[in-house]
Amino acid sequence: MDRAGDPGWLRVYLNIPTVTRIFITATILVTLASHFELVSPYDLYLNPALILERHQYWRILTSFLFAGPITFGTVFNLLFMYRYSRILEEHYVQRTSEYCVMVIFLTTVVFILSARFTDMIFLNNSFTHAILYIWCRRNPMTRVAILGLFTFHAHFVPFVLLGLTILTGGPLSSDVVSIAAGHTYYFLEDVFPRQRGGFRILKIPQFLRTLFEAEPMYSEPGPNENIEEQDPNNNLIDGRLAPDVGPLLEENGL
Repeated sequence: MDRAGDPGWLRVYLNIPTVTRIFITATILVTLASHFELVSPYDLYLNPALILERHQYWRILTSFLFAGPITFGTVFNLLFMYRYSRILEEHYVQRTSEYCVMVIFLTTVVFILSARFTDMIFLNNSFTHAILYIWCRRNPMTRVAILGLFTFHAHFVPFVLLGLTILTGGPLSSDVVSIAAGHTYYFLEDVFPRQRGGFRILKIPQFLRTLFEAEPMYSEPGPNENIEEQDPNNNLIDGRLAPDVGPLLEENGL
């Protein structure tokens, strides 16, 4: 698709793969809306009782889209999500509907596990870590630097981050939920279909194929090879992403 007449920033934006572009844009808009007090975090957080009893169904979505108070950690979290989501989606060139199903599956599993077994109220970090888990399983021998000091094969990174959470006394729920969601998808999509008698369990709905198949492919797609070939140093600045905003609500008696 020729976008030679478009401004440079618009070309860069439109060249971001579709699902990643939509999710990142929505996350930024919701986070900025909260920052400028256009909407309250009270209206965004996950509350199963309000969802079921008062039919506030938007909370299912906004609990994933609010990235927290705007800090360096929040900005890093968004860049982290953008980086790994884009890399994964670029493996689905002209198969955007398949990546969309992956995102829907991950958010569904993260939501169910969080609502049923944890007290997490914002799920952006768990979703981001689930994306990272899948990338790590598909690029197991890529070397990733954590804190710029320690280098591990990608296969171990989710568990290294879990260990850092334990060492720093942080809550384990986000890491455990993300690993469970990511591994469930990885097993259903990458492991089980390759077993004797295996088959693909996750089907692509026809309406998603219809929605995305007519969409022109972005003009300058990134390479489809592993991230190791894109960035051999693969530096993960910090094992922790943006902090949860639970304390923000607790301060207000929630």
